[in-house]
Amino acid sequence: MSEKICKLDKRTKLNYCGKDKSLKPVIRYPGGKSRVAKNIIKIMPEHSVYDEPFIGGGGLFFAKPLTEKNYINDKNSNLINMYNKIKNISQDELNKCKVKISKPEFKALFKKGKIRSYCEYLKLNKNSYGGMMKSYGYNKRIEKMASLKKNLDHYQEKLKKSKISNKDFKDVMRESDSASTLHYLDPPYHDVKCTRDDKCYGDHSI
Repeated sequence: MSEKICKLDKRTKLNYCGKDKSLKPVIRYPGGKSRVAKNIIKIMPEHSVYDEPFIGGGGLFFAKPLTEKNYINDKNSNLINMYNKIKNISQDELNKCKVKISKPEFKALFKKGKIRSYCEYLKLNKNSYGGMMKSYGYNKRIEKMASLKKNLDHYQEKLKKSKISNKDFKDVMRESDSASTLHYLDPPYHDVKCTRDDKCYGDHSI
């Protein structure tokens, strides 16, 4: 069996093995850490188990190298449904999801209700200001799905090698805890007036 090849990423200065690589988040998310991910990764202690119980947009998870065991979780069921769908989706099926929609189409989709397909979730996120999923704001200068479509196999590598769950953060922390576990907690902001779909981060308290 051939040895897995690892390469040094110039941006993060870390090694990524096989199909693993530093990636942008799939979606925009309030409070996302993609812009400061490399700085956070630099100060992380060594770990063989990684747990992120408030995954959100995954700005840090998608940027850092995979470990032996990886856990990602969120109480937002539509968000987790999207990650689970992307984990196994074919390139052809993903290409059929056209996220560019008009303002009337956005409003109609917003009023539809909470239960959304992965593609509907992406449409609301990609066509709203700051990923808040309430106000229409499409930027014509940006190809909304470019990174995901170009690097689908790399995103799937991260997701397939992670346990993805939709439960209370305390439960996933207990499940993943060990002497070599790094728990990275970036919880919802306290007492923030929620404006996006699913009450910002899910209808639950910390």
